[in-house]
Amino acid sequence: MSVRGLWVIRRTKSDTPGYDILFSRRFPTVERRGKFAKGSNPDKFFPLPDDAVVAAEVVKKCSVADEQFIEERDDCAIHNQKPIYNLCSGKLWPVVCIEQNNLIFCAVALVESAVEDKLDVLEIPSIPVALSLLEGIAELIGTNTEAISQSHYKMMELYQYLCVVAPFGSLLDNSVSNTKLLMVNGYPQGPMPRQKVPAWRPVVHKGVSRLILHIREEVNTMQYDNPNIPDDGEVFGSVICKAELDGCPDVQLTLAVPPGCPPLDNFVIHSCVTSADTNPIMMQGPGIATATPMLSRKLRFSTLPEQFTLCSYTISDLTFLPIRGFYQMKGDSSLKLLLQLKLDQNVKNSFEKCEVHLPFYHRGPIERVDNISPASVQLSLSQDKYKIIWNIGQKFPTKSLELFLQATVHFPEVIPPVPEGVVVDPFCVGLNSYAEVHFKLSDYMFSGCSIDQKSISLFPQAKYKLQMSRECQSRVYKIWNSHGDVECTFPPPKKA
Repeated sequence: MSVRGLWVIRRTKSDTPGYDILFSRRFPTVERRGKFAKGSNPDKFFPLPDDAVVAAEVVKKCSVADEQFIEERDDCAIHNQKPIYNLCSGKLWPVVCIEQNNLIFCAVALVESAVEDKLDVLEIPSIPVALSLLEGIAELIGTNTEAISQSHYKMMELYQYLCVVAPFGSLLDNSVSNTKLLMVNGYPQGPMPRQKVPAWRPVVHKGVSRLILHIREEVNTMQYDNPNIPDDGEVFGSVICKAELDGCPDVQLTLAVPPGCPPLDNFVIHSCVTSADTNPIMMQGPGIATATPMLSRKLRFSTLPEQFTLCSYTISDLTFLPIRGFYQMKGDSSLKLLLQLKLDQNVKNSFEKCEVHLPFYHRGPIERVDNISPASVQLSLSQDKYKIIWNIGQKFPTKSLELFLQATVHFPEVIPPVPEGVVVDPFCVGLNSYAEVHFKLSDYMFSGCSIDQKSISLFPQAKYKLQMSRECQSRVYKIWNSHGDVECTFPPPKKA
């Protein structure tokens, strides 16, 4: 399960050569193994070509950024097995390529078989190994790739990374966080720890032991103000864990939800969870942090060295929406708009941030906004002048929990072309428009979900510091104009 070579390539706008080779690495020992595997047919082994040939073939066949039709890549008669490709007229196979953050990551997997033409990709274990290695490299390099060149420090770090995770082309460990610790601290020396450490966690934590638990919920909603289209809402929740503990202990905790709150649907747990309650049970009695009975799920899991999502869930049957909205907009070159918002009384009236974005597409940049009411509202324009931003602040009015905005928005008579880099919504033409609410609440859960602090146990027992936090924020929170068309889907009718 090895790779013969790997490359990091950037596609350029120029036609000659059309690419930059940022990094390349070949593994001669794996190359010899591939040749020996052919046995009595060494002529069937195709050696790795020059880097320039590989890069040109990869950019031509594997890049999705090229909109030009290329027959040998885009022909419908071609049997496509992305991200697995064959290069050099089918002689170089299997080549695994992924494209992320404007970079192409490519690796040639080793096939240790004398007859590779009859092999299925599922029968070649080096293919998933190559894909996993490329995903780890992409994670190591990160998303900011514009300034990366051959001499960039990220390329030097990548060389050190490969020396640890794949010193001879064979993947040993693809955990980026583990590898970074090994690159900084080296392998642990001295006496072995008292507790047996698994092979997948070679780095032992040093320092203060901490268990960090964070619950995050994101609210999706579409409000239409239409009697024929019901409003839609859903909540996505996740429990994020970071365990900086000595050794490799198991952790047990209880996730609790008050009985009056909506149930947690689509409950998905991480693979490190060793035992979990399949259905919620009633939690009450002495030793419980709350006096009222709560629906609970008990989880026991093995800790990982990096931050991970312990479990996730959804809530589909929403009894209320955090912020109700009513949006009306009419006009052509001059628009009159009215937006009303009401905070539900069950929601905590203390925001980290709360603002409303009012995008206007296919009308040109906003020239001015006047007739603003009330005068105390804080309005600003986005940098491209295609969006109004209403900064609500941290609180709604305490007594009414209501806010409204009235304004007139003026656009040019002749619509100029859209500047490069400005993304427009093709559906939002004429009166088709929406207002999008962005908010974030700390120490508040829409579902009422919480982790009972007294239920947290470590096996074996150890001293640690516990850090717990919760937050609820908007994800896609749109209020559609009641005078225009809307984007919606109708659920299939329920069977009687």
